[in-house]
Order: sequence, then structure tokens, then C-alpha cells
Amino acid sequence: SCARLDDGSVRCWGRNDTAGCAASACTVATCDTGYGDCDSMAANGCEVDVRSSATHCGTCGRACTYANAAGVCRGGACSMGTCNAGFSDCDYNPANGCETAGACVYASCNAIPRAAPTGVYTLSAGGTNWRAYCDMTSDGGGWTLVMKVPGRDPGFVYSSAIWTNTSVLNEASTDLSTTPAKFRGFFTLPFQQLRVGMVDGSPRYLVVPVSSSNVGPLNAIFAGPARATSLGRNAWRTLVGSPSLQ
Repeated sequence: SCARLDDGSVRCWGRNDTAGCAASACTVATCDTGYGDCDSMAANGCEVDVRSSATHCGTCGRACTYANAAGVCRGGACSMGTCNAGFSDCDYNPANGCETAGACVYASCNAIPRAAPTGVYTLSAGGTNWRAYCDMTSDGGGWTLVMKVPGRDPGFVYSSAIWTNTSVLNEASTDLSTTPAKFRGFFTLPFQQLRVGMVDGSPRYLVVPVSSSNVGPLNAIFAGPARATSLGRNAWRTLVGSPSLQ
């Protein structure tokens, strides 16, 4: 804003800026940090907060634009927001936005980009889509939860058919609770490594190398002869708090 004084001079006040005066008219001299004069109109000063404007992010004229998704500006940097209805970001690459029409479906948790967070995803194996818990960070990530075994549950004794058949148990229990569960990945997914976890006060995990090429699925492994591992006694002892092997 400006005011003309009795002596004919002009005094200027800026909005989010240091105002100047030229040829008896107010101008924008310098914008305050985080603001921009994007419409080049001195009357409203530096009218845009470039720290949060999706159309002027970081500087005037820089729009946060993503295919099939909303653009978000935080701290003057663009990021991708929510996908438009009917689209999904399955490759976790903001450069191509939400590139997939429909929902994301993966062959296994190992097929999910490592940029994805740990959580529950839709997998497709054995001709059926199903939901699975995927650990995307531990031991390199990409681990598919296939079974949860409470230690005292009689349904998981050595001779139980649950180890070799193609039945499921409590498929909706897609978390790390102690609810017993067997998921479709147990009898559909081939694998090269097996990650075993035990809760003995606190959870401990051990990665078991199985083969240099895919084997399995697990029900077929359990139905076959005993398989030795290369880990050794001390490695297996790390799964429990106070180990003792007889």
C-alpha cells in the first residue's frame, strides 16, 4: 500500500516484502524469505507463500505436477500426494506419478520396490489374489509372512498336516500378533531364503540360505526329506534368549 504525503512524496508499505518507490509509485523491492511476487503486482506485494503453494513451489511458476496424482509443496519442495481415483503408484517412482490403472498387485513381497513401507499388500500367486504382510526393511527387505506359529499350539505339532497341505488358517490375521495363521504363500511361493523369527522375550530373526535358485514352496519342502542347513549350532542358538541345545 502507499500514501501520498502533503509534500507530494509517496510512502510505501509492503506485504511480505520490502517495498520500494520509483517514479512516485510503489514497487516490490525484495520479497520476504518464503514469499514470491508471482503476479508482478506491487499493490498486493509478495502474495504467494512459495513454501506451500503447489503452483509456485520454491519459486514463482514452478508447479508440482504428477501424472494421475495431486502435487504437494512442503518447505518449497514438490512431492506427490494422493493418487487420483482409479490409479495407484505401484513402482514408488514419483517421476511417472500414479502409473497403474487399478490396484497394485505383486507376485511376492520381494517384487515390491524397496522404497515401499512395511505393511500389508495384495499378492497374486497360485491363480488367486491374497493379502500378505511384507517386511520391506529388515535383512534387506522383501520378506513375505507365510506362517505364524504359537509355540504351545497343538495344531502345529510335528505330525500335523498343516505343514504339508494346501489349507489356510486365519488369513485375515495379517500382522505380527500371536494369532496362529497360515497364508497362501506357504504353498504357492518359491524361495531361495527363509527368514525364521522367534519371540523369546523379544523377537529374534535368522536368515536361512536354502538354495542359489528358487525351491519350494514350503509345503513341498516339509513333505520331503530332512534338509541340513549351513548355519551351524551357534547361529540357531541366537534365536532364543538363554539358549540350550540337547
